[in-house]
Amino acid sequence: MGVYGKLFRYVSAIRREVALKTLLLLVISAISIFQAIMMSRAVNLVWSRSALAQILPCIAAVIAAILLRSLLTRRNETFTKTMAARIKDTLRLAVLDKVYRLGPGHMNEKRSGKVTSLVLDGIEALEPFFVSFIPQIFTVLVSGIFIFVYLAAFDVLSALVLLIAMLLCIFLPMLTVPLMHRSVTDYWTEYSGLTSQYIDAIQGMTTLKTLHAEETMGDILYRDATSFWHRSIRNTGISLAGSGFMLVLTGVTASLTVVMAALRFRAGLAPAASVTAFLFLTVECARPMLELNRHWHASFLGISVAKELFDLIETVPPVQDPAEPAPASAGEALPSIGFRDACFAYPGREEVLHNVTLSVPAGSTTAIVGHSGSGKSTLLNLILRFYDVSAGQVTIDGRDVRDCELTWLRRQIAVVFQDTYLFYGTIAENIRMAAPEASDEEVMAAARAAHAHEFIQRMPQGYDTVVGERGVTLSGGERQRIAIARAILKNAPILLLDEATSSVDAQSEALIQQSLARLTQQRTTVIVAHRLSTVRSADNIIVIEDGRVAEQGTHEALLARDGVYRALIRAQEEVSR
Repeated sequence: MGVYGKLFRYVSAIRREVALKTLLLLVISAISIFQAIMMSRAVNLVWSRSALAQILPCIAAVIAAILLRSLLTRRNETFTKTMAARIKDTLRLAVLDKVYRLGPGHMNEKRSGKVTSLVLDGIEALEPFFVSFIPQIFTVLVSGIFIFVYLAAFDVLSALVLLIAMLLCIFLPMLTVPLMHRSVTDYWTEYSGLTSQYIDAIQGMTTLKTLHAEETMGDILYRDATSFWHRSIRNTGISLAGSGFMLVLTGVTASLTVVMAALRFRAGLAPAASVTAFLFLTVECARPMLELNRHWHASFLGISVAKELFDLIETVPPVQDPAEPAPASAGEALPSIGFRDACFAYPGREEVLHNVTLSVPAGSTTAIVGHSGSGKSTLLNLILRFYDVSAGQVTIDGRDVRDCELTWLRRQIAVVFQDTYLFYGTIAENIRMAAPEASDEEVMAAARAAHAHEFIQRMPQGYDTVVGERGVTLSGGERQRIAIARAILKNAPILLLDEATSSVDAQSEALIQQSLARLTQQRTTVIVAHRLSTVRSADNIIVIEDGRVAEQGTHEALLARDGVYRALIRAQEEVSR
């Protein structure tokens, strides 16, 4: 199915709005045609020197038509805004739903700026196609057929000439489609790329300032913005050329048709009334087609964007719910976690994990340590099913996670990442994301348990303090404690900690460790740690080396082996001296 066919599928979501918009346009077009007919009759009455009493009703009908058309045109503009909002909302929800279902495993390979451009400006560009172009097609067809039938009653030959000429006006501009498509596709590619660069520059402002590289980045942005400006000018020129050609073509054909009707009248082959009928109604025949051409040009960018839109919507999520999910475990027993001969490779890269077999007993705390890049964080991603193993199994209570419903699985897991993400909003809103229905008292209780209540109370508006985008107004330790408060509020039986204290100072680490000690109670906990001093008390320590389990045991047992773990401890001690 082509892009047009896929776009028309979404018309069903707003079929009522499309039908009403089409009806409005048809009524407006009918009033315009009626106005033209009345003006034609008035002119004919004047030419025939009829009494004023016969002319006045035609004039009154024209005035009434103008007033009614004005009212309906305003109503049409208001309805168009409502219709546009509905279809854009439908498309954006479909795209965002797909982005969430694709998950980090897919989206980590994409530039966020390109997705942002697609969701915002790309869908915005589709508005003319849905709200104007499609209804106008029906308007052109219905009004064109009516005008042809009406004029054929005066002179069939002239009416046929008008019909053929107007059909050419519709189809000849289609010859420019390949040129237009190439132009707007290049335009969109440059635009989305430029948007991505601006987002990168804004988000990396601190890095640019510290490197004194803002001028270099500014030069890059200026160069690309200038290139985009030239592309925009070329794109506009092509569009204007097409619209201008259509305007000239319809004007010439309408004029020639009127001349032909006049010549036919002069030759005695058509009545005198045919001249004024063609004079006024060829304009009403051309007007909807000019509108159609205008909407077609306006929607062309959206149609080009649609390919990228449907590529995203039709992408098969790498991780999906099973056809028949395994039944959820009953009771309040804590779950265990297991890896059985698990292998995994990120897309386009070499294998990261090789036949990993390990177990995390229910209610225990297991630490995973190893050199950077050894595959520690990948194990957590597999438990969360951000990715699926290429071989082997990851299990929760003995059940393969691929057999579990994704929603159920992630409800069982609370996570505190090294790079805590806070959303623009208040502190309370950020904590409450873990449990949207939680009361203020429950939010504050979670913050107290995370040793966050004290610093929150010192903030200007307490829990109602806006933290800024990505929580930039808070320190690393404060962000981590809010993340821990979220995990406490979620109250999930499985807890994953990914380098939760690696980027904070000693004082913050002490407070965070106290919070984590409370958080890990009565939970099955997996800790990925770089600072080995934070995992000494773990029930079991698993050492990952080059994607394999090199050692496992308690802190004391691993030190006694004088293996990889002891070498890691020795290396950290030397660095800290």
